Amino acid sequence: MKTGIIVIDPGHGGVNNVGGSDANHAVSALGDLEKNLTLEIGLLLAEELRLKKHQVHLTRSTDTNLSLKDRANLALTNKADVFISIHFNGWSDTTTQGTETYVYPGAGGDSVLLASSVQQRLVQATGYKNRGVKEMKLGVLNPAYHSPKTAAVLAEISFITETNDAQRLRQTAYKKSLASALSIAVDDFINKHSSIKKTEVQQLFNVLDTEDSDI
Repeated sequence: MKTGIIVIDPGHGGVNNVGGSDANHAVSALGDLEKNLTLEIGLLLAEELRLKKHQVHLTRSTDTNLSLKDRANLALTNKADVFISIHFNGWSDTTTQGTETYVYPGAGGDSVLLASSVQQRLVQATGYKNRGVKEMKLGVLNPAYHSPKTAAVLAEISFITETNDAQRLRQTAYKKSLASALSIAVDDFINKHSSIKKTEVQQLFNVLDTEDSDI
C-alpha cells in the first residue's frame, strides 16, 4: 500500500477573522459551532490516516485561526500529495440539506478526481442529497498557494442548520463514520483504488462562477 503526505485543514477557528478566514461561519440548529465540528472531524481523520501509515499534518489542532494562505502554505512546505479542507454548511432555510465538495476553477485532474472520491464517500456516509463537485474561487484552494503536485479540495459535509443533522453531529459514532469516509476517499486516491471512474467524474461535476471567498 502506498502512503502519502496529507494536510488536513479543519475550517475556521479562534475568535478573530484572520487573512480571509472567518473565526466561525455556520451555527447548528442546536447552537454548535462549525469551527468546533470541523476540528473534531479533522482530528478523527488524522487518527484514521495515521493508522494507515500516511504522514499527516493539521493546519490546526486547537481553537486557533490561520489565514487562508498560511493554511495552504503548510501543504506547500510539506510537499503534500493531498490538501483537504473540512467545512459544514449553513442556510436560513432549515430544511436545506446536502453534501458538496469544491475545487478551484481550472484545477488539475488530480484535484477533481480526489474531490469526486470525497464527494462519493461522504454522500454514502451522510445519506444526504448529492449536491455535486463544484468549482469556486476559494482562497484556501488557490493554486498560487499550492504546489502543482498537490490535490486540493474543500468538503462541505452537510448543512448543520437542519435539526436532524445537528442532532446526528452530537453522536460520536456518526462523526467517526464521517472521518472514516474521508479517510477511505483519501487513501483510495493515494493508492489509485478509487471506485470513481474517470468517465463518471463529469457526472458529479457542477461549475459555479463565483468570486474568491471563504466558506
